[in-house]
Amino acid sequence: MKELLKQIKEIAEINSGGDWDSPVHQAEWQYIVDLITKQTEKQMKVYVLKARYYGEEDDVFLFDSRQKAETAAYEYFHRFYKEEQFKTIDDFENYLAMQDLGYFSICNQEVE
Repeated sequence: MKELLKQIKEIAEINSGGDWDSPVHQAEWQYIVDLITKQTEKQMKVYVLKARYYGEEDDVFLFDSRQKAETAAYEYFHRFYKEEQFKTIDDFENYLAMQDLGYFSICNQEVE
């Protein structure tokens, strides 16, 4: 599928620059290029949340956005804090480490 999208994008890029076509058709080809670029970039990024309670094995979760991964990190460790307010996800990560409660990391991986 990825290869097919690349081929369609190449055709659209070639056709979008042609003098033979009307501005409307060139705009349509550019729209196709932009849409495919956006979709292929979106499909290629995965956010990985690796989390574990102190002394236990890692659990790994995959998400399509960093925001979802961060929300899941808070939910994973919800039993360790009540009304704590953390300004950033880094503050939350530091809190867990300082209290020896657990650990998590969020990274971005490209998938082919």
